[in-house]
Amino acid sequence: MKKEEILRKAQERKGQDEMEIQIMQRGSEIAMWTGLLFCAVIMIGKMLLDQPWQDIYSVYCSFIATLHFYKWYRLKKRSDMVYGLLWAFLTIMLAGAYFWNLMG
Repeated sequence: MKKEEILRKAQERKGQDEMEIQIMQRGSEIAMWTGLLFCAVIMIGKMLLDQPWQDIYSVYCSFIATLHFYKWYRLKKRSDMVYGLLWAFLTIMLAGAYFWNLMG
């Protein structure tokens, strides 16, 4: 293979990689919003049945905390670490409230 052909193939591949990354990012956004909507629906059902609802949001918040911690681990952006810690704190608080309601 000639250098020009190798370079052309590498550039084509780079464009495909970037497109795949954008598709995954958009898919993740849509999945998070769908998850939030589904959590709201389940929460309303649990409230109507007089059941504790914090468990649903503690699971959802743990997903978001994990997402931020992974981004921080890979990109080393301090803001992702801070967001991860905040979401993890919210996860713990919601899980604690859930168990408190179960025992009380």
